[in-house]
Amino acid sequence: MSVYAKYLDYPVGAQDAGTAAWIGGQGFCSSSRLMAGVDDVAVATLEPGEWVLDGSRTVTDGEPTACWSLNRSDDDCMFETPPEIDITFTAPYTATGLTFTFSPSTGQYCSKLRVRWYSGTTLLADTTAEPDDPQWVLTQTVESFDRINIQLLATNHPGHFAKLTQLRIGQLITLDETELTRVQYLAEVDPGMTELSVDEFTLEFNDRHGRDYAPQEHQAIELYVDGGLRAAHYIRTSTREGSHFYTFTTQSILGRLDDDFFGGIYEEAPVAALLTDILGTIEYSLAEDFTAATISGYLPICTRREALQQVALSIGAMVTTQGGYAVRFIPRPDGVASTIPASRIFPGAVVETASRVARVEVVAHSYAAGDETEELLRSEPISGEAVMYTWDAPHYGYAITGGTLVDSGANWVTITAEGEVTLTGKKYIHTTRTLAKANPQALAAERGNVVRVEQATLLTVENAAAALERLYAFYLLRQTLTEEIVVNGQQAGERVVSYSNWGRNIDGFVTRMEQDITRSAVTAAITVVGLELPAQTAVGYAGQMFAAEEVIF
Repeated sequence: MSVYAKYLDYPVGAQDAGTAAWIGGQGFCSSSRLMAGVDDVAVATLEPGEWVLDGSRTVTDGEPTACWSLNRSDDDCMFETPPEIDITFTAPYTATGLTFTFSPSTGQYCSKLRVRWYSGTTLLADTTAEPDDPQWVLTQTVESFDRINIQLLATNHPGHFAKLTQLRIGQLITLDETELTRVQYLAEVDPGMTELSVDEFTLEFNDRHGRDYAPQEHQAIELYVDGGLRAAHYIRTSTREGSHFYTFTTQSILGRLDDDFFGGIYEEAPVAALLTDILGTIEYSLAEDFTAATISGYLPICTRREALQQVALSIGAMVTTQGGYAVRFIPRPDGVASTIPASRIFPGAVVETASRVARVEVVAHSYAAGDETEELLRSEPISGEAVMYTWDAPHYGYAITGGTLVDSGANWVTITAEGEVTLTGKKYIHTTRTLAKANPQALAAERGNVVRVEQATLLTVENAAAALERLYAFYLLRQTLTEEIVVNGQQAGERVVSYSNWGRNIDGFVTRMEQDITRSAVTAAITVVGLELPAQTAVGYAGQMFAAEEVIF
């Protein structure tokens, strides 16, 4: 088993904040594309050895490349007038290196360069280095710079152009299994769809290369097991316990969604459109079950993570980020993914049995445009542009005096004014309807055990009944199993059957999985929420979980 991590040690935002100017470059070059990078294409040129007649080269059609020097190097490979790249940033950044991609397709690179980092006009660092590969990292930690100047002094062959297809601020660091001293990965998935958990992992490592680290919040780290991407997270905290001993704690992208989403009123909005509105540029995927789903109802101002949970509950999706960067919306599984035999279970498994839920209630919501006008602001002194005001109930049809209504939504407006402002808006009429399903097996003493979901404002009369059935089926699962296992492909969110030593088996969903990953094996403390059944009825296929005979306690 192989375990390693990739630390994307790139200061967050620096790549987009840098503006490059190419001094001494070809007219067809595009310095604006240097930071984003361009495709590395082997172009036929009149440089010595570069007009190859084997079909491996293309002739440039003037399509902008990142950076080529205007002149070629001399016979000694040096430039008489070195080309320069000057990069300015909109804010100060700290980085442990620079990653140069010259021309890997042709094997060309700059064999000597000079880099200077500045804060304003103050020189912070000045380094001359000699690259030895078309893809090369200059390792040097510089703090709080807002400008970088690079002089390309020489090429690796005489009479060649300096070529640079991308410059990245920072570097990629791979931590292999000889350096990782502890890897612990926690993943949680809620089959009830009422919570959205944040996965996390912890890396403890001993750097054997003497590298500098300047860990920054929200930098990405990828965890690989047997060559497959297990998790892609972002740094939350970091500690240093010695000259080369570090601990990084990370969180999934869901942990970065605590900023406000301003919600609104929705009428058969495609779920993909709403998710894009909530997530912005964050990658997500919808299982085929949900691609045609639409959303109606209302979202108040809430965090983006809370908004995602509301969407997931309304369409019947579990949410996970296991296996990559994307937020994945997947159906709750019907079939059993795997069985866990006693031979893979450590001693000490515990089953906790909860009281039966007697009834599950779901409140369906309806919002209709009403005629009643409400005064939202009265003689409010406002001085400024696009000043925002928010409400805790939806409105429409705003009318303003004393200012300009710049923009608005159901829960907010922005106003530009210099003086007193009065604002009115029309109310939506909010009505509710409660749907309920009783558990006929609930005992007399359990009749007060009621689960009620009433703040899910994307549940309407159209989808509340289906949500009720999903919730009722989940809350029938009375047993919670906690045990430590040797992992054999199991993941959080899957349905499993776990065998026990006392003649009973749990058929249920893995809701929590805390993995210890080593070079020899992956063990995990898991939580399975399900039903404890006699061994002969734990058949482990779709449709059997709720049909099998329940063990009575």
